[in-house]
Amino acid sequence: MSNYLKHFAAAREVVLPCLYTPPGTQIPTNAEFRPKAAEAEAKMQARRMLRVSSFTLPSVERAVAKACQHLRVPREAVHAFVSPALERNAHCLMNADEPVIVFGSALVELMTEKELTCVAGHEIGHFLLPEAHLLIDHESAEGRLHSRAAEITMDRIGLVSCGDVQAACLTEMKLLCGLKDPHLRADVTAFIEEARKAFDGTFQREEDSTHPPTQLRLRAILEFANSDAYHNPHGRSGGKPIAEINQSVTRLLHEHIDRHIIAEMTEPVLMAKAWLYCLCKSHGTEVTTHALNRIKPDVDEVRLQRAWASLAGFKGEQICSHAHQRFVKSIENSHGMAPQLTQQLMAWIKSEPAMNPIKHLLP
Repeated sequence: MSNYLKHFAAAREVVLPCLYTPPGTQIPTNAEFRPKAAEAEAKMQARRMLRVSSFTLPSVERAVAKACQHLRVPREAVHAFVSPALERNAHCLMNADEPVIVFGSALVELMTEKELTCVAGHEIGHFLLPEAHLLIDHESAEGRLHSRAAEITMDRIGLVSCGDVQAACLTEMKLLCGLKDPHLRADVTAFIEEARKAFDGTFQREEDSTHPPTQLRLRAILEFANSDAYHNPHGRSGGKPIAEINQSVTRLLHEHIDRHIIAEMTEPVLMAKAWLYCLCKSHGTEVTTHALNRIKPDVDEVRLQRAWASLAGFKGEQICSHAHQRFVKSIENSHGMAPQLTQQLMAWIKSEPAMNPIKHLLP
């Protein structure tokens, strides 16, 4: 944990169970954000926008204070502002050692106090769980997958902050349409039914987005509302294990958004594993599928044997040479599609004693 986060240890106990990551994710533990001092950052922001306080923006102040209370974050540690520039949006500055959050003025106009509490918790969550952002890269499909997972996490923290499922759902609905009473009716059931029709798994454009579609975010919120990770911070027992909820959300995202891109990402990594198997075997070392699958994605025996059979026309050193060439090429391909998965695979190879005979051949 970064040193500045130690001041928020109680809050992290609340939000860590909310963390959702794609299956097989290994979050780096050696990252350091090198944050700026929040006071200096807040002073700079105060020159350009209005600071939230009980004197200037009392309803926004109450919303932020309630989020802090539920997340066990000292209110004085959160620097909140309102700006006309963000329109119907909010964000958290990630370069300070305390949360600095900014609400768009149009967002404040649109939301009720309880809904603003949900938004405030969402943005404070970005600060409290930096590990949710470490693998985000908006330029790669894999990085956008992690970005969408991070938004699922922050939506959960928003729900914990406001403690009101209806308010959390209305927040998403208002952000989608930009309307409120008397135009918007809070019929979540009808909204979900419309989402089922709209997202049938055939439209792939969402793979390019850094945020999940609102309809699916709302369904993920409703799933989380049934979890122990939601009930426990509010002093309630019961709820489904969060691991079970995470599996359900994974299925939801996989069915409607992620399955196409995951297939594209994992295929070159699986081929890299197959050629790694061949490279090891050509140097007299047998590597089992069990060993190879200590790192995701899982490869099957059929793929390994098919790759080995493709080398049947070569002999002796030719087998070693061709296995090496194909392994190097497959690593290049997998790094282009799935850099994080590829780095995890290479790190495992370098640390695995069984790979010693071929480590000098690694790219």
